Amino acid sequence: MAIPKINELYDPILLFLAEYGDASLSEIRSKFAQIFYILEEEATARKDKRYSLFEERVNNACFNLYYAGLIDRIYWGQYRLSESGEKTVTRGDYVDADYL
Repeated sequence: MAIPKINELYDPILLFLAEYGDASLSEIRSKFAQIFYILEEEATARKDKRYSLFEERVNNACFNLYYAGLIDRIYWGQYRLSESGEKTVTRGDYVDADYL
């Protein structure tokens, strides 16, 4: 399966944090590799970069949600759903770049 785009990750990340609570970036990436059927080779393939394309997209999606106030950073690389994120999930809002 193709690697999801950043905006395709916003809602799944919010729903994941709503269901499981606090999670690290590595836990989120690992779970989403399974959900989106990303092969291990694709998920970790680094071509002269620090992160693979998949890792970058998950990281950027979390970063964007954090700066939009929908998730809180407990400490570096560890996130939880914020109060406004909980409201967004409860209302069932679709989160995309325009929403942020």
